[in-house]
Amino acid sequence: GLEPDAFLVLTHAERFPTAGYVQSRTWGFPAYEAVAYPLVSGLGQTAGKIYSLGWFLLAVALFFGLARRQAPLASATLATLGFALLPVSLISGNTLLETSQGMALALVAVGAFFRWLDAPRPGTLYLLAAALGLATATRPDYVVLSAACGVALLIAARPSWRPAVVASAIYLALAALPFTLYGSQTFGLGVV
Repeated sequence: GLEPDAFLVLTHAERFPTAGYVQSRTWGFPAYEAVAYPLVSGLGQTAGKIYSLGWFLLAVALFFGLARRQAPLASATLATLGFALLPVSLISGNTLLETSQGMALALVAVGAFFRWLDAPRPGTLYLLAAALGLATATRPDYVVLSAACGVALLIAARPSWRPAVVASAIYLALAALPFTLYGSQTFGLGVV
């Protein structure tokens, strides 16, 4: 059986070809559901779980990369093992939920954040903004991480205004796009 939230995703995904997009819960998880619904409706529940597993494996690899930058191999490996064995990690890698995708995108953002602090380049700032925008579009409460990173960057490094404006535009566009698409009442193959 599926947990209740994953069951809602499955139910809406199965009806996607005729009903179009219907948010699975509360505000919806658009950047996840935009891929998961067609996958599940076309290829079945297992395809959706494999999609989540792929994001989980990417999150584990990203975590290891971040840990390895700061610690010797043995310590980084142990920390990564602890991360991979967290119940939220294990569950997210084997369910029809957005958790793995959001986690991986947040780890991309954290890596870009630290990389930008080491060497402030506009491209790294844009990667940070894109990762945070996609994470927020995946799960809207990532706006909290986005705000924290934005404030920390302003305090720690004060980026020049042009890259900051471009990065803000990238973030807002990626975070808002799925909600804008859903707000138009049509999405994908069907009509809401």
